[in-house]
Amino acid sequence: EGYSDVTVVTVTAKASGTFSAAKSATDMVDGINVHVVDSGAASIMMGWLLEEAKQVLDDGGSIEDALTAMEQIKANSAVIFAVTDIRHLAYSGRTKGHERATQAAVKIRPIVSIEDGIPQAVGQERTNKAALEKVLALASAKKGAHSWRKLAIVHAGIPDDAAAWAEKAKATL
Repeated sequence: EGYSDVTVVTVTAKASGTFSAAKSATDMVDGINVHVVDSGAASIMMGWLLEEAKQVLDDGGSIEDALTAMEQIKANSAVIFAVTDIRHLAYSGRTKGHERATQAAVKIRPIVSIEDGIPQAVGQERTNKAALEKVLALASAKKGAHSWRKLAIVHAGIPDDAAAWAEKAKATL
């Protein structure tokens, strides 16, 4: 109560129907402006977009300013990750090039980058250490001469490894 707008950030529309469903649902809401934003990514990136929008609003900006700031964050961000359990790629069926990794006889770790909203296998390594090195190399190349405003290591049940990776990423990037 007391709000005129609500913003919904969804996982990339090119890999999920969530964005489309949320857009359709806006017709079901009366009395409030609903803004549906395609994150073009997933995971922590969605939260960062909302944090940026909140900061703009807290600083006195309009909802349009907040939406513009979110688009700027999207345009200047990269999501690159290593998959330590390849079954997840096969289950989703939405990562281009996953077949190379999921059909391999040798256990490998695919490297995935979300490019233009589409998760794409961009490399593969045999060990977690090599996969991390590849992710860091790709992130460094994307970064170029710019500095990172935020960097996250997101893990699925391996906090000790993630902490070690975070230290390595800080030192490398």
